[in-house]
Amino acid sequence: MPPPAAGDPGSSTLREYHRVLVGISWALIAGVAVMAGGAWFLVTTGTFTPFLGFTAPVRIGIAVFLVLLLLAAGPLERAVGGGEPPEDEAAALGRVQTRVMVGMAVRDAVGAMAAVLILLSGDLLVGGSVAAATLVAMASDLPTIDDLEAAVRGFEDP
Repeated sequence: MPPPAAGDPGSSTLREYHRVLVGISWALIAGVAVMAGGAWFLVTTGTFTPFLGFTAPVRIGIAVFLVLLLLAAGPLERAVGGGEPPEDEAAALGRVQTRVMVGMAVRDAVGAMAAVLILLSGDLLVGGSVAAATLVAMASDLPTIDDLEAAVRGFEDP
């Protein structure tokens, strides 16, 4: 029995590509968790004393901006990689990779800014809430094998 073609469901090539994309995504999620958890730990133990006394409206305004940026990650992710149809399977998979990485990078930046908000203001509730929302958004938007299969559908192996 011949091995499945790269575009076939269950293809080892697609599974490997998916495994790598998910691995990178989980590494970014872990990075946000470590940054936010570290900031939380440093502030709660008193090891790091926040030095910018942001008022409540400023902290909430920053949080609203970060949440809006978090919400904008989805449309931005879908907008990337448009234009001309891909010429081959590799180009189609590259577009999926680009979309996934752009979305995860925007979410990762929001998580890093939430950790900085915790460190600078000492507001564990607002900064921690934004960081938690970022982690949920990242985990809920992991790439699926179906995304890759849909991207390569219609391409024939030579």
